[in-house]
Amino acid sequence: WTEGAEGETGFSDCALGLKYQLGPWADWDLGVIGMLSLPTGELGLTSDAVDPRLVLTCGRELSDRFSLSGQWAGNWPTVDDSRQFQWSTSLSLGMAIASRWGTFLEVQAEVPDEGGTAAVLHHGYTCRFGNNFQIDFHGAVGLNRSAPDFLLGGGAAWRF
Repeated sequence: WTEGAEGETGFSDCALGLKYQLGPWADWDLGVIGMLSLPTGELGLTSDAVDPRLVLTCGRELSDRFSLSGQWAGNWPTVDDSRQFQWSTSLSLGMAIASRWGTFLEVQAEVPDEGGTAAVLHHGYTCRFGNNFQIDFHGAVGLNRSAPDFLLGGGAAWRF
C-alpha cells in the first residue's frame, strides 16, 4: 500500500523472486536475487508490464542478537511504456526479539535515470515458522520529495 507521485493511494505491483546463496565470503553471507514485478497494482501505481530486477545481497551476524545487511540492485521499470534503468541500495540493522521474531531498521535509496533520488526509512517485523518459512510486515516513510510519503507491505519467503 503506497501513495503515488500524483497523490494516488493503493496497492502497487507485486513481485516474485528467487534467491541463490553464493556462499560465505570471509564473515559475510552473499546472495543474488532475480525478481520480476507483476502488473497487479492499481491505476497510477502499476507499470502495466513485467519488470525485471537483479539484486546482490550481503549480510553478517554482529552478535547473537544483531545483524547487518545490505543490497545493491539494478532495476528496469517500465515508465510511460518505455523501459528505464535505476539502481538502488540499502543498509539494514536487524535484531532478534525472540526465538521466532525479529525486527529491522533500514535506509534505502533508489536512483533513476531521470528524476530525483528517492530515500526512505523502512522498518518491519519478521516471524519464522520452522527453518524454511518466514513472513514479514513492514512500513516506510519517505525522507525526501522524490520518495513516496509512506508505504505498507508484507512478504513471505520459502527456503527449499
